[in-house]
Amino acid sequence: MTLPAPLTIVSHMNNHEVPDLDLIKRQAKTRSKEDGGMTYMQCLDQVARELYGLRHFHEARAKAKHAASATPASASPLQYYLRTVQEYYLDF
Repeated sequence: MTLPAPLTIVSHMNNHEVPDLDLIKRQAKTRSKEDGGMTYMQCLDQVARELYGLRHFHEARAKAKHAASATPASASPLQYYLRTVQEYYLDF
């Protein structure tokens, strides 16, 4: 016996994929307008589960934040110098 597609939870996310928060929010907003029985936050959780196999939206946000902080932009020596010199000037 197989369950219909909406009732199954399938993880479409591999370990290296970053959740698209804007996509989750758009789909949740559409779903909450169509189905008045669920709140927007419940829709966010459900869409995050369906698209990425996560437990809830906060987990998707944490993964996206971790991915953004894990790859810091390396500054060139000139950029580092300009940043440190700029600290000594007043902002007008």
